[in-house]
Amino acid sequence: MSYYVVGTAGHIDHGKTALVKALTGQNTDRLKAEKERGITIELGFAHRVLSNGKELAFIDVPGHERFVKNMVAGAAGIDLALLVIAADEGVMPQTKEHFYILQYLKIKNLLIVITKIDLVEEELKYLAKEEIAALLADTKYKDAEIIETSAPQNIGIEELLKAIDNKLHYIKDLSQNYQGARLPIDRIFTVQGFGTVVTGTLFNGSIQVGDILEFPVKKKKARVRNIQIHNKPVKKALAGQRTAINLIGMELSDIKKGDILATPDWLTTTKRIDVILHLINDLEKELKSYERIRFHQGTGEIFGRILLLDKDELKGGEEGFAQIILEQPIVVIRGDQFIIRSYSPPHTIGGGTIIEANASKHKKRDKELFNSLIIKAEGSHKDRTELYLKEKGRLVEYKEIEKYLYFSTEQIDKSLEELVKEERIAKICYDEIDLFLDMEKLNEWEKNISWEIKKHIEKYPLELGADKEAIRTSIKPVLSLKKFNYFIQYLCEKQILKIIEGRYLVPYGYEHIIEKNLFQKIQGIEKYLLQCQWQVPNWPMVLQQINIDEELGKQILKYLLKKEKIVPLAKDIYILRNIYEEGIVRIKDWFIKNESLTVSQARDLLGTTRKIALPLLNHLDKIHITVREGDNRKICK
Repeated sequence: MSYYVVGTAGHIDHGKTALVKALTGQNTDRLKAEKERGITIELGFAHRVLSNGKELAFIDVPGHERFVKNMVAGAAGIDLALLVIAADEGVMPQTKEHFYILQYLKIKNLLIVITKIDLVEEELKYLAKEEIAALLADTKYKDAEIIETSAPQNIGIEELLKAIDNKLHYIKDLSQNYQGARLPIDRIFTVQGFGTVVTGTLFNGSIQVGDILEFPVKKKKARVRNIQIHNKPVKKALAGQRTAINLIGMELSDIKKGDILATPDWLTTTKRIDVILHLINDLEKELKSYERIRFHQGTGEIFGRILLLDKDELKGGEEGFAQIILEQPIVVIRGDQFIIRSYSPPHTIGGGTIIEANASKHKKRDKELFNSLIIKAEGSHKDRTELYLKEKGRLVEYKEIEKYLYFSTEQIDKSLEELVKEERIAKICYDEIDLFLDMEKLNEWEKNISWEIKKHIEKYPLELGADKEAIRTSIKPVLSLKKFNYFIQYLCEKQILKIIEGRYLVPYGYEHIIEKNLFQKIQGIEKYLLQCQWQVPNWPMVLQQINIDEELGKQILKYLLKKEKIVPLAKDIYILRNIYEEGIVRIKDWFIKNESLTVSQARDLLGTTRKIALPLLNHLDKIHITVREGDNRKICK
């Protein structure tokens, strides 16, 4: 069975509700005030199944200008609009406003329905058609079919049903085109014995009984107890269907019209969006930056301000890039259509398409910004994927791309595969995690890392290479240790870098060789320490004797310690390892004949000074060769 949503639009008292009743047999006015006053305030709903099996959901929207926001909510998600115009009044203010709204919401199909034809002469009906032609001129609806009706007299109703059937000849795709479900709510009520029920047209994905869903703005979750389509219980609702959801875990007071019900952790809230904005042709006053507006998307209305990005002002009929800064967080995705209305008095001034759902602050007249906006507006899936990675400028996980772009999994996979193949991005895979990086950023990082390693090796020739952690903090933005290790492993696999001892980075093919002149200085220090035996001076004096500056001396010291050629005894006191080991042997031999050893005895035994003997014995205590008892040492047993 094919399923479609049909919505009415038009001026107040032009017969929309009567028309829907004639088409379906159901009265969509449900509020007492609506029945008493004869006008529609809230959205009304009805349905009909055609003889060929097509199932139609009708949304009857209010025509009074005070309830235009309800009209916008009703128009969101419809497949076919019936623009209703009374023959006795013709095109009226709300007719125009509703028509603008249908245009900016990009409603694909439109039928013009002239009502109350039984109340007018041919001449008046002709004038109405002239006004309609003028309204439709220069729009994509200029050839829209016109059906003449009278609901009370049942004139033209069958013809209208046939026109609706013909207009909806295509098979509607109710498949899940996105990773998650999204339901903008247009009604909330309670049913005794069941609790809270919300309704709306399911924009994306599917919802099943038992699903856990989320209200992203409120950060609250609820479970789906029951689902109904046209008052019939079903196990699953699909994108495009009018849906009633019975929720467990949410009270009536927790929800309002305009809220979004969605798959958990799929959508994020935002207060800044980038858009393509088009103003209505007959706008009396130009639109300037920072004007306060009413923003309508889905079933919600939120106040905000406009920031024009490529012009100083927009006049009626003009189009431009803009950023809308909202006063409250909302949930939208790229490609959503929206309407803007003036703040006061409220009237429709334009609409357009969201091209960036989570925008950042911009500098006006930035050339790069303008180019990126064009890609976001007109680019292919592949181009937008590449732009996203370029703007992020870091390693991005697959799930981040999926969450941001709102493409289908197939579209994302295809775009990433082609971009990697064309070497426009890099793919880094480790521990079952896929990371992606813009190729320009990769080349920048590789260049910076290679330069930092080269500088380090030149400055510290005795070290095996550059320490990974020091290099990690040298690139911006600084990567987490885990992601940095992934990136370094990628460069190693590409034979750009090499890791030594799991810590030091060097260029691929690099061999650590100490230059002859430097090697001779190291040998000079070792020879001098050998001559000093246990009469070794402090380290600065050693460097002075060999004529080595302090900076190079630090490197040599670090090198000798790493190679274990010297042993530290105290601050700035170092002994050659072979002398140190000989000293330990002599001390152990002492204890063969003696029970204890004093500092003075150790000094005389080794031919050294108290300044060296004392730290040596403290050192032997720490490594459990000796143990201190008062002023004496004894051998550890």
